[in-house]
Formats: sequence, structure tokens, C-alpha cells
Amino acid sequence: MKVTFALAGAAAITLPALAAPVFLPRAEGPPPLREADRYLSNVERAVFNGPVEDVIAHLNSDEGSVLAFVQQTDRIAGIGDEIPIEGTFPDVGALRILELTDGSRVTERVVENTEARFAYQIWGFTAPAARPIDHIHGYFSYEARDEETTEVVWTYAVAPRVFWARPFIQGFLDNDFGPFMHSGLSGSAEAFNATVAN
Repeated sequence: MKVTFALAGAAAITLPALAAPVFLPRAEGPPPLREADRYLSNVERAVFNGPVEDVIAHLNSDEGSVLAFVQQTDRIAGIGDEIPIEGTFPDVGALRILELTDGSRVTERVVENTEARFAYQIWGFTAPAARPIDHIHGYFSYEARDEETTEVVWTYAVAPRVFWARPFIQGFLDNDFGPFMHSGLSGSAEAFNATVAN
């Protein structure tokens, strides 16, 4: 028997059913963020040939967002709809519900938005099999290499609720979600760099 659960509202992992775990009810609101070493993560990097402010504007646009370049797979669901709850994305504190193409939902909020970093948190997975995940803490860091080159680093960190799920989540990040992230970030960089070159 296997258990499948959604990851960050944009992924599904199939895990062996080791036992029927008991989960305590979740508190209302976002779970507290953890120290960096308490997450399982994947990191992707890309170089954009432009200053930080132009790169951020590109990533915040519909045509430059990493979501414009990722592809839904049988293990990674797409975003079907965005329902604003509070504030306006990408402002700090903005809150929204994402309805996914597999019928599940997650809640997302903006944690930080500066010229150096954009951070978000995802929690409240409605897929019953997503219970081993407490939350996701994702962030984009922007570092100017010089006046005309910016390195963007996308970190996607998953906080498991149960210890036994850790190797399966890390395997999924390495083998499935990592390539998904790479295609999104590298696709955005290639599109940006092509417009700069012309």
C-alpha cells in the first residue's frame, strides 16, 4: 500500500504506507517558521544579465514569473486559481488560497519582500495525504554580481510533520521538484537575458 500527498500545493509524492500515523490537529493560522536546519530543501540558481531592480520586476511579471516556465507533471499539480484573502501580492503580509489542478488547496502568505529577498510560506494542505507536511518556506535571494549581473537563488524548504517522511520528501525534492524548479528559474533567466541581448 502507498500513500500519495501533495507537496507545496504543486507536487505529489507517493510514499510507502509504513503505518497509520496519528496527527494532532493543526492550529489556526500559519505554523511558526523553523531554523534553517529543520527543513528539507532544494536550491536552484540562475544568472540574469541585468541589475537587481530590473530582475525583480521581471520575476514579478506574469510573463517573467518562474510559474510561466514550469510544467505540470503527473507528480506536480499546477495552480488552477488564486483567491485573495488579505492584502495584495507580492506585499508583505498578503494572504491567498491557491486552488490546484488536482482539486486540493493550500494557503500562501508573503513573509518578506525586499531588494535582497522575497520569502513566502505555504501551509493548510487540504489533500488528506499531505498531512506529513507542516509547511513550506520558500524564498528568492537576489545578489548583484556587478552593476549589470544578478544571481537569483531560489530555495524551497519543506518542514515535515513526521520524521519517517523525511527521506521520501528529500527524494522527491531531489528527483522531481528540483528539475521543476530548475526549469522555472532557468526559463525565466533565459527569457530575461534574451530581451536584454536584443
